[in-house]
Amino acid sequence: MENMGMDVLVCLMVLALISLAFMTPRKKHLVPEIAPLEIDQVLKGLRKKITKQAPELEELGFRYCGVYESRAQRKTLEQVAVFVHSSREVEFRLWLVRTSIGFESDYFEIGSCLAPHGALVMGNSNQPELSAAPPDLFLPLMPGGKSIKKLYQAHLEHLGVLSKEGFEARPVSGEDAAQRMINRVTHGFEYQVKRGAMTRREDGSYRQRLSLGIILTLTRALIAATPFGFVLMKAPSPAGRAHALRKSARIAKQMPPDWRLNPERV
Repeated sequence: MENMGMDVLVCLMVLALISLAFMTPRKKHLVPEIAPLEIDQVLKGLRKKITKQAPELEELGFRYCGVYESRAQRKTLEQVAVFVHSSREVEFRLWLVRTSIGFESDYFEIGSCLAPHGALVMGNSNQPELSAAPPDLFLPLMPGGKSIKKLYQAHLEHLGVLSKEGFEARPVSGEDAAQRMINRVTHGFEYQVKRGAMTRREDGSYRQRLSLGIILTLTRALIAATPFGFVLMKAPSPAGRAHALRKSARIAKQMPPDWRLNPERV
């Protein structure tokens, strides 16, 4: 009976993944339009998160800069509170996502813009990437990412690794937070366009190609959802993350100029 139940579960999982693979390429990915919000427009769940996290962030040297809203997906509302460190080279983003049925989830990110190009972003989101990120968008996995302090310390260590490879943290400001977020998402989509996995539409949106999009989505979803996903996607050790960053930096240096993430210096 147990084997039969497992077989049924596997079959359902495979059917769900196949459906996901065929549905995702037809999904329209809109370039995010991010707008600032007044405090009374902020979702209650996010206001609570800001109140809870603010003391720890202030202790680490971050200052509150404001809340923004994005409706990149038609049936999903995203709001993000932005904090910028006193060094002006690191920013903290606290995200709250609400679906059309009212389900809410939250996660946070710590990021830095890099010179001559690229960005380093770390977070505690458990959502797997369903498409390959550009080489100069460094997204190291961090075990135990629930602690803001530990994540911040790891972020600084990773900046040190990238600095030795020629990628220095550049100044950022709270006023340009929305544009930085738009730059990052657009950069990822444009990279997929150049790789042939997505197409850019005249209305400013992006859509995955049917052939390659199906293969990439199904493969990554299988890795994430099967029992082997825990092993295959397990976050590496600090030494392993440093090695991966150095490898990515070497590849990023070879990127053609028009493939690079070049946010304006602010």
